[in-house]
Amino acid sequence: MTEDQLRAHYARLGMATPPAHTAPRKPRRHLAAELPVLPSALGGRAALEALPALEAHASGSARMNKLEARYWTEIVQPLVRSGEVADAGFGRLSLRISQRGWYRPDFDLWLPDGSLILDETKGYMQEDALVKLKAIAALYPRVRVRVARHDRRVGWTVQIILR
Repeated sequence: MTEDQLRAHYARLGMATPPAHTAPRKPRRHLAAELPVLPSALGGRAALEALPALEAHASGSARMNKLEARYWTEIVQPLVRSGEVADAGFGRLSLRISQRGWYRPDFDLWLPDGSLILDETKGYMQEDALVKLKAIAALYPRVRVRVARHDRRVGWTVQIILR
């Protein structure tokens, strides 16, 4: 999204300027040649190619925020250690939503049976993020999409996104 498009988007929302946390980012590269190596039980590259328009980003292009790091250490790593999840990664997949739209989940969890779970961590859920998640759930019916939120009193709550 260009700066002009971003300004026009916020103007349609009735906001004069974008919030400070929405600074323009460098464009991400979508490199099919740099697909992650998955365990052979999952079918490796074939498991990724079975999903339409699924690509991986170059490794190291994403950084975890505090909430994502907490989710990784408290939820994802114990699942991998226990064997419930065969492989897990952060920010390494992109799914096409439309001709120009992409969704990049926070975490991809590959189960031993080869199925894929996409986990998104959110401190606050905005409407456009929910629309994207519902679009992914509709476009990729074999992929489970979940949103994880953390509350100091309750702990982690995970919501499954349905079409």
